[in-house]
Amino acid sequence: MTRITLSWTGGVLWLEPENHRPPTSPMRTASMAVAGGRVISAPAASRFEPPAAVIFDPDEAAGWLPGVYGDDVLRAVAGHRETFDATPGDLTLPVMKLLHARWLQRWWHPRGHDEDRLPVLAEDIATLMEEAWDCLPETVPEDWAPLILRAARNTWIEPSDQRFALAAGDYLPDEDRSFTGTVDWMQVPARSATGEENDIEVDIGGTELLVCVAAGIEPVGQLGALCKFSGNPFPAPMRLRLDGEYYAGGLALSRDDVVESVDVVAWPPGGPMGRPVREPDEARRDRDHVRRVIANRLGETTPGSLVCET
Repeated sequence: MTRITLSWTGGVLWLEPENHRPPTSPMRTASMAVAGGRVISAPAASRFEPPAAVIFDPDEAAGWLPGVYGDDVLRAVAGHRETFDATPGDLTLPVMKLLHARWLQRWWHPRGHDEDRLPVLAEDIATLMEEAWDCLPETVPEDWAPLILRAARNTWIEPSDQRFALAAGDYLPDEDRSFTGTVDWMQVPARSATGEENDIEVDIGGTELLVCVAAGIEPVGQLGALCKFSGNPFPAPMRLRLDGEYYAGGLALSRDDVVESVDVVAWPPGGPMGRPVREPDEARRDRDHVRRVIANRLGETTPGSLVCET
């Protein structure tokens, strides 16, 4: 059994297992919409322990809560109890496996022969969605299986996944300078970039700024870059067109331009806004964490599946 703490905040119900830690980054959090709320778990958590949950509509969630937390959950909610002991039900394992499979689908950058395992992951997700169907919101389309299978090549992209950024630093336009950066996975659609370190190149030659981004195994047609100049609050946009294995674009600089930063974004700028640009060290720590978790998870799987049993 797992002790669950219940709390109400502004009409929203939170269910938190005793070992649950609040997420520090979307890259360290598996989160999924369910009927009446969301379920949340650490990607490395046991599949046999229930997740945390935030419930916006207890009546809508009542149909699946006992299957994940046991029969006592509804009495605890109705009685406004502060805690109860959860007993995993028949939906706990499918929900947790689906949570972690979708997290893997979002953040995994397979290389070499592992690229062939993406269709296997998509099939796993389709199967798990069927097993966890009672938990899913009504907005999930009836033809979800083809959509999930297609995700092997074109992952579902949420609006918050639409941009990424590179802090380019300060320099003068009359300096010839080149340097590299690394795409923040949290800001870019899954596998549209390589997932490797130093996959962004910035070159400044006289009065021209060039940006080049290595494309991943699921590239998009074009990206953009916003160049911010000292003393000007409005960044100048440039288009980065996909050309073979790279996105590339350039911008002419005047002699008075002092470039403060270059943010690589989805094109056109002004679309769905992404998350704020992060410090490079913070993004690197998240990438290292994701790589460790994925390596451990893949090491636990059987050859026919990417969804492990622990």
